[in-house]
Amino acid sequence: MGANVKSLGVCGVVGLLWLAGCSPAELLDPGAAGLTGAAPAVAVRNGHALVVWQRSGIRVSQNDGAGWSAPQVLAPEGSLPKVAVAASGRALIAFRDGSQTKVATNFWNPVWPPAFRIDTTSSPPAYDVAVDTTDSGVMSVLIATDALVKERHPDRGGGIWSEMVLSTSGGALGAPRVVISNGHMFASWCGAGGVMFASHRVGSGTVPWGPTGASMPDCCQRPTLDPLGPGISLGAPDSGEAIVVGGTASRVCLMRFDPALGRWRPAIAMSAIGSDTAAPQIAVAPNGRALVAWHSTVGSMIRMRAFTPGTGLGPLLSGPIADPGLLGVGIGSGGNGAVVYRTGGDIHAVGFNALEGTLDEPIVVGSEPGTPNTLSVGFDPSKTAQGVSTWQTASLGGEQIWAARLGL
Repeated sequence: MGANVKSLGVCGVVGLLWLAGCSPAELLDPGAAGLTGAAPAVAVRNGHALVVWQRSGIRVSQNDGAGWSAPQVLAPEGSLPKVAVAASGRALIAFRDGSQTKVATNFWNPVWPPAFRIDTTSSPPAYDVAVDTTDSGVMSVLIATDALVKERHPDRGGGIWSEMVLSTSGGALGAPRVVISNGHMFASWCGAGGVMFASHRVGSGTVPWGPTGASMPDCCQRPTLDPLGPGISLGAPDSGEAIVVGGTASRVCLMRFDPALGRWRPAIAMSAIGSDTAAPQIAVAPNGRALVAWHSTVGSMIRMRAFTPGTGLGPLLSGPIADPGLLGVGIGSGGNGAVVYRTGGDIHAVGFNALEGTLDEPIVVGSEPGTPNTLSVGFDPSKTAQGVSTWQTASLGGEQIWAARLGL
């Protein structure tokens, strides 16, 4: 365990005050023999939480603080869902159905309308989804294949999804990322040679994307564990800025969009200690404070750096030992945050104390029987502490979907 970290506690008993409200893990889907479940995803905003997963199609459960709803079948066929939710509860879910990308949109109510196709590709697509944090109604699906990266968005006032191509020079390694914040839309992806690419535009509809920024090579890679996770991570505050991070076995890179310059600043190597088998993850609060975390090749430890506007990157922090795989990172409105990770067959979280600039005592988030995988974490950065971790456990008799709440 790193020198910056105190001893392990239990969720709801020991830990930072902002983490002490986390609830015990809750079973969303008990699973059944012969039915596979995979890739749970979660989004949280303003007291609304959605978890969506694959089991004999696409299923969804929602929570407004009073408990999880019974799973609803959103589509009879589909896999690898992604979800985004706005402050009002308006939500967007995208998933793969063969070579098609399908979406379902909804406001906060128990009944979801039927999903419909928005795109068909010659190869299985990778994608990400976003809705505007200001609840303006702007939403987007970023789709990547071996040939190109493109955005699909609904035209204002209609149900037609239009297409805008961002790149024809190759697709993304792993999944691309898209974020919409206060009218600013950002897209990023990892391309050939480990180059991070990113673009920006304001608004929706026919507004063109700006020039594409590019990092130096060897800044990102396709994860070799949890391979359906992102090759990079992206976050944006309300100021029109954005930060994209990626990593390889040799370094972790960061590239930032500067709205005053109207372009992406040159990428920097923020650590010479790489991300091992998993890409670094970033969480950004509306005020611009951010946390970046990754799994290090040195001692299998979690590493973290905080970012403060006007100050820049904080010191490199060493966290607890973790199993290889994608991490989940969350940040609250006050700058406190957490890294959620797998270790020893359990789900743990370690908190970041923004006042002291240190990592605090880890807590156990879930210790259910079976092997946990495909961890996904959603935090609402506009709240002090509000988030959900969700994961799948593989055990005898079926695969189960679990969720643990924090302050919701």
